[in-house]
Amino acid sequence: NAGIERKKNILGVEVIFTSKGQTADMVIEKISFSEVEKRKVTVVTSDYAAQKVVFGKGVYRKSSLGFLSEMEDFKKETVQQVKESSSRRLFLEDRLDKKVKNALRKMILG
Repeated sequence: NAGIERKKNILGVEVIFTSKGQTADMVIEKISFSEVEKRKVTVVTSDYAAQKVVFGKGVYRKSSLGFLSEMEDFKKETVQQVKESSSRRLFLEDRLDKKVKNALRKMILG
């Protein structure tokens, strides 16, 4: 089972605990290489050796600090969007395509 002792989902993040005798780096490599054929895989690590190993195999990598910075930026953007949307009322009509609005008007007005 690729050195995986058990998995736990914490707030939508899959946390993997390694088997005895397995390092996290070993499991990261195995999972990354097996999944890269199916989907885009990004490994977040500040371990330079781990970055070198996964990068050469088509796996994307990010440093822990870079990932943290992205998450902080995402949080700021999300908070800003919530503030902006709560300061004005949103209507379904504002989100509909012009053709759809016209078709609905025709249906309503007969």
